[in-house]
Amino acid sequence: MAYVEYLKACALPGDLLIIFSSGIAHRNLVEGAKFSFKKGLRVVSVTGELPKGLKEYSHVLCSVKGESTDEIDSAHTFLCHSWAVQLKKELKMPVVFLDRDGVINRNRPDYIKSWDEFVFLPGVEEAIRKLNEKGYAIVVVTNQAVVGHKIIRLEVLNDIHARMDSALYSQGAMISKIYYCPHVPADNCKCRKPRNGMIEQAFKELPLDREKGIMIGDSYTDIEAGQKSGLTTILLSGDRVVSESRNVVPDYYALDLPEAADLILSKNFKHNTERFEEQSSLLCSIQ
Repeated sequence: MAYVEYLKACALPGDLLIIFSSGIAHRNLVEGAKFSFKKGLRVVSVTGELPKGLKEYSHVLCSVKGESTDEIDSAHTFLCHSWAVQLKKELKMPVVFLDRDGVINRNRPDYIKSWDEFVFLPGVEEAIRKLNEKGYAIVVVTNQAVVGHKIIRLEVLNDIHARMDSALYSQGAMISKIYYCPHVPADNCKCRKPRNGMIEQAFKELPLDREKGIMIGDSYTDIEAGQKSGLTTILLSGDRVVSESRNVVPDYYALDLPEAADLILSKNFKHNTERFEEQSSLLCSIQ
């Protein structure tokens, strides 16, 4: 029943589940379809000529005829590849990019050097979970010069991130991917914020919707990086004076990540593209 347990942990109402079965469906597949159907997922089953067990719990049932299971498996492989390529192009997710220190966890002037020093800020798990439930991918983009300064090894940073990801996941909060820059400012790399290398790498690797992209950070460097990639930006309080003094003005301000999440999910929140369209319409009506 491991399949159902995975769905319980990861699947959300409105998700699409595609099941491939060339012969009589295994009990795990039937139970997975049954759970998903009742949970509110859309279930598509692609079967051979014996859809027994899956028909009752599928919104769409596609039967592939064939002389043998090998022929049916070949058809399934072709369909799976074709759909995956097309879906990656068309089903892009809205995304919230998060800085790490000062947004997800408490910052330290001497860097986070171990998991023992990592402390989640209040309400972070729930804020990320709420965004997940509304379809947002969460991507972390963080400067970690602690590695470049040789204070900790890269293995230690990866361990911190693995534990952070696991702790969030246990609370129903999911991170799609974590990007980090290990360099020091003197390295003049392309990934360290305020440059936007990490953000652009995420857009290349993940099916993300740039027009519905948001950057949340507690520093002007986060906001500047987000603006370079055309994202709507939210600055958490703490660096507001420094940000404005550098002419880096965010689209929104929030006290912390929970408040930022509530703002994003409110009716008053608008992405940059939406505000631009409204401004264009207003100019046209004035003219």
